[in-house]
Amino acid sequence: MMKMVFSMKSTSMDLKREHAEILKAIINAYPHPAFIVDQDFTIVDVNEKFVSDFKNAVGEKCYKAIHNLDEPALECPVRESISKGFVGIEKEVYLKEEGKWYEYCAYPFKVGNRWLFIVVMRDITSKKLSEEMEEDRLKFLAGANEILQFVGKMIRHDLINQLNSIISALEIKDELGDEKFVKIIRSAAERGVDILKKTKDIEKFFRMKKVNVREVVENVSREFNADIEVIGDCEVWASEALGSVFENLFSNSIKHGKATKITVEMKCSDEWCEIVVSDNGTGIPEEIRERIFEEGFSYGVGGGTGIGLFITKHIVEMCGGEIKLLDNSDGNAF
Repeated sequence: MMKMVFSMKSTSMDLKREHAEILKAIINAYPHPAFIVDQDFTIVDVNEKFVSDFKNAVGEKCYKAIHNLDEPALECPVRESISKGFVGIEKEVYLKEEGKWYEYCAYPFKVGNRWLFIVVMRDITSKKLSEEMEEDRLKFLAGANEILQFVGKMIRHDLINQLNSIISALEIKDELGDEKFVKIIRSAAERGVDILKKTKDIEKFFRMKKVNVREVVENVSREFNADIEVIGDCEVWASEALGSVFENLFSNSIKHGKATKITVEMKCSDEWCEIVVSDNGTGIPEEIRERIFEEGFSYGVGGGTGIGLFITKHIVEMCGGEIKLLDNSDGNAF
């Protein structure tokens, strides 16, 4: 009796190999880094783009190989997918340690009893910066437009009033021959000139550049007869009209608050430059503190045109910042 034993490759083995090749081809087709990871965050396979951007990290933990972290970040899409019952996750993640934005897509699938994930990542930092710049640009233009409309309205209103005062004073002077009306004419003319001076920096609103704030403050300080101390230093991306901010704040402190000492202190971080302007003046009355930045608001006999602090607020906001009045029991502080 003869017994023969022989073996042949199973078609199921061919199919498994074919499926593996198809899966590999799929992740290689992604133009961005892509990898397959298990639910323990161990990398099972990577595509060619991943290798070129990072390394062949098969067998390593994805959070360590990609971001050099000791554990998965809270924003990790695989972690989120697991916590939500193995669902697909698409999200944008900002990693503060790297200062970068990533778009992550994690899609779970099951092989036998094992959960795996195809993860695709894309660096979208430049895209996010472009979006932020466009948002800032639109905000800048909206603020500039509001200022221009307001200033135009104020110029027309106030100059017409001053010109009417001059005309009336001239008519009465001619009729009565009283020279005291010359003073009224001069006062009205000077006020008209002051209104135009308040708008001298309008053309600068649309010019943005890197600005050294300390230099701006020191230049403006020379125009005022007060002790102005500057502490700290910082650079910001701002409108060329930034000097008007300090001109208006100093002018208000000296003219209305009777301040003799003004301090400008700057503190810088990676993202912000905090500037505190304080003085030893009488401060701003409690009842008007919430209104000082309003369009056209003025207070008292020498309240001015209501243009200064309105423009100040909008220049700061157009540069992506904010301005507010702090506790000013011992003077003014912005």
